[in-house]
Amino acid sequence: MYDSLMDAVGVARERFEAIIAIDPAVADRGELDRLVSLVGQVRSFLDSVEVAVGRRVRALAQSSADASPSEVLGNKGRRPKPEANAAGERSGVCDRFPGFDDALANGSIGAGHVDALANATKGLDAAGISAVAGFTDALVNAAAQSTVAEFERECRNLVEFLTRDDGSGTAERQQRERRCTRWIDKKTGMWKLFAELDPEAGAKLWAALDAHLATIKQRAGNAEQPIERLTADALVECVTGSRPDSGDRPAVPEVTVLIDWQTLRDGLHDSSIHELSNGVSLPVASIRRLCCEAVIVPVLLGPDGRPVDVGREMRTATRKQRRMLRSMYRTCGHPHCDTPFDWCDIHHVVPWEQGGPTDLDNLLPLCSKHHHLVHDGGWTLSMDDDRTVRLRSPDGAVTIDGPPVTARATSPPSAA
Repeated sequence: MYDSLMDAVGVARERFEAIIAIDPAVADRGELDRLVSLVGQVRSFLDSVEVAVGRRVRALAQSSADASPSEVLGNKGRRPKPEANAAGERSGVCDRFPGFDDALANGSIGAGHVDALANATKGLDAAGISAVAGFTDALVNAAAQSTVAEFERECRNLVEFLTRDDGSGTAERQQRERRCTRWIDKKTGMWKLFAELDPEAGAKLWAALDAHLATIKQRAGNAEQPIERLTADALVECVTGSRPDSGDRPAVPEVTVLIDWQTLRDGLHDSSIHELSNGVSLPVASIRRLCCEAVIVPVLLGPDGRPVDVGREMRTATRKQRRMLRSMYRTCGHPHCDTPFDWCDIHHVVPWEQGGPTDLDNLLPLCSKHHHLVHDGGWTLSMDDDRTVRLRSPDGAVTIDGPPVTARATSPPSAA
């Protein structure tokens, strides 16, 4: 392990020298991109050193009452406790899945990829860990070519594929661990609330908050108010029922769950989708129960498998189209933006005023920042038939060219 780490030292030194040779104050965009890439690679090397430190601290602790890896990394490394805990766990993950520490040392993956694997395999027994470990080489290759979010989904799908567990065990544990604590801050006098909820309960609460928050934003004087304050108002009004503009109408928030028909009907298969709109997995049994409690909204598909569109009769996207887009995107359609879908506007790629239809092929969710860049900042956005997004700056240069990171299609990697 030490020898492989030392092999990466020379490369890390060269990268560090390249970093200090670039002055970010005068660098052009290409140089800045290279600088950020180099910083990430050096950071990965340093994370691999911490893996080696954690491994050694664990070995020393077996023969004495020494501190744990997270304590050493937290106290001596001046890391916040959550970061120290995650860093301390990485050495164990790299021991269980050899190859990840080398990939971390050479900068081909980041610490987030190791953490994603740790999260996906948490709770597996020895047999489950062994089964996943058989795919280590494929997982390392997948991590090197994926964002952390994409890789986490790959890992989760692989665990489900190997164990044929759709997450029911995890859901039961999460439900048992639900908690809510309340206290009053003696210094500020502010009342504080902290809650940890399982995905199903959390989705219901967030849907109720988001639905009422949209109403509160429309009230006079709220346009410039911080979103945190308005969210607090929405929470109080939802819990107490004091909604001045709701009259006697009951609030029925919409929770969107995504599941393919084959999984709903027959159970898990290799390409199953069973999740909330933000990508958090839900057990198939829970979705079936929600289907019994909810109104099922069908999506009509045309002969080519695409949802039916509404053409130019409508100026804005319909509720059905938003549901369709939500099933395709977890976040903003910009390839490198992680703003949640529900905070986005629906953008016409070919503008409505220029003849662009309100059809799914011409609609893309964009957060406020990127929506303003296109409409007010002189940027140009185009989208290919496969929904690959291309963004050009005002001078015509292509700065973004790639599919959104929110793509859902996935399949388990091969062990070969």
